[in-house]
Amino acid sequence: MKGKLLILVMLFVLSACSNSDSNSNNDVVEADLEKMDYDVTEPSELDESEIIQPDSGVTFEGEITNKTEEASGILANRISEQEGVKFESVVFEDSNVFMVMTEETAFEYTILVNDTDDFSQWNKGDFITVTGTFEGMNHQTYGPVIKADEIDGID
Repeated sequence: MKGKLLILVMLFVLSACSNSDSNSNNDVVEADLEKMDYDVTEPSELDESEIIQPDSGVTFEGEITNKTEEASGILANRISEQEGVKFESVVFEDSNVFMVMTEETAFEYTILVNDTDDFSQWNKGDFITVTGTFEGMNHQTYGPVIKADEIDGID
C-alpha cells in the first residue's frame, strides 16, 4: 500500500513539474519600450505590475536594419534584484546581432541571435517576428536588448 501511495505522489509531483514548464512558455508579453525602459529613480504613472522586468518573455515585429556577426561587448542595463543595488550591467560576448526597428518607436531593438542558422537565414530589410527574453536596456542605443528564442519571417 505504501508503495502505491509513493508512486502516486511521485506521479503527481512529476505532473506538476511538467505543467509549470509548459506554463512558462505562455508568459510572453508584447514588447513595449515604455514598460521596458522603466526608471526606478524617477517613478512614472506605470503600476509596478505593468513593468516588463528583465528575464521576461517578449515578442514583437520589426525590420532588420543592421546585422553584425560576433559583435563583442553588447551591454544590457537592468534593475537589480540585489539588496542595496538599483541597477546592474551585463555584457554579452561575441554575439550575432540584429538591430530591428519597429513601426511604433524610433529606437532599435538589439537582438542577440545564438542560432547561426537563424542568423544566416535573415538579411537587412527582412521583416521578422522575434520571441525571446528581455535582458535589459542598452545604454548606447537606448533600446532594449533581447535574446532571441524564435525568429519567424513576415510576408
